[in-house]
Amino acid sequence: MAWCKNCGRQLSDRDTVCGTCFTPVVPDGVTNVAPNYNVFCIIGFTASLMFFLSFLIPPLIFLSILSPGIGLAFSIAGTATCRNPYKKGQIFGILGIVFAGLEIFLSVIVFFWALFTIKVGPHRIDMKYMGKTEQIGPFEIMYENEGASKGDATVLSWRWSGDPGDNVIEIPENAGKNTNINSAGNWEIGETPTSGEAFLIVFDDPDRNFKLSSEFKDANNNVSFIADPYLYGVPEGTEVKTEEITFTIRIGKNIEFFTGYKVDTFFLVRNEDGSITYYKTNVVYEVSPDNPSYYSSDGKLLEKKPDASS
Repeated sequence: MAWCKNCGRQLSDRDTVCGTCFTPVVPDGVTNVAPNYNVFCIIGFTASLMFFLSFLIPPLIFLSILSPGIGLAFSIAGTATCRNPYKKGQIFGILGIVFAGLEIFLSVIVFFWALFTIKVGPHRIDMKYMGKTEQIGPFEIMYENEGASKGDATVLSWRWSGDPGDNVIEIPENAGKNTNINSAGNWEIGETPTSGEAFLIVFDDPDRNFKLSSEFKDANNNVSFIADPYLYGVPEGTEVKTEEITFTIRIGKNIEFFTGYKVDTFFLVRNEDGSITYYKTNVVYEVSPDNPSYYSSDGKLLEKKPDASS
């Protein structure tokens, strides 16, 4: 009966490799046996290198999450089972431990850096306050830093009252004494605000917006209902008036980014006399001449191009 010279496991006469540590079984009296590389060391070293490879080949970016842990585990196991003359490659295990440990350390640093501070376009956003919103009059404001105490903010939406005379949207220039509003729209993390959601014009009064009523929703879901699709659920005999409404969005000098608007193509407004007004919607822009990023022409919002001579 033989015993493994590496881990001490009992071996049978037919074993050529230890089933626990994979060390080759060398017959007594045989000394001229070429050592082979420890598989765990090689796997650990290779896995630790995958961390760097993942940044060179974008489709493999997921490896940057898995490879440090796998590399560290295999490198430690390989180094621990590489203490006999018939195994070599311990240097790969040691390098794998060093690389994987460094990668885990860097990953932790990057994670906490991204958690608290991340650069979005020209703005530096404190992630602790990212997404904090507040309703100021008809505007929904999202603060980028510390609420109304300091920093910048963006306008997410404007609420329409349902009154046709209430059609001018003047984007405010501040949301507090020290908070500038410099963008409109809910943009995502990225280098350009156009990757995000548009500035919203909303009409969410459940008493006046017929499209929020159960009659409209039920009729809209009934595929067999045949009628003007804009007038789903309107009771027969109800007076329906058709009008157009044009919203004017006024942009001041402080707005650096505007993601465009999003508004329903029509509104169905309940009137006090029981009638319904069907409003077709349009939007035009007016931009301050002092705005460095945008200007308006014929009601359209246009972006100023950098002066090529500067």
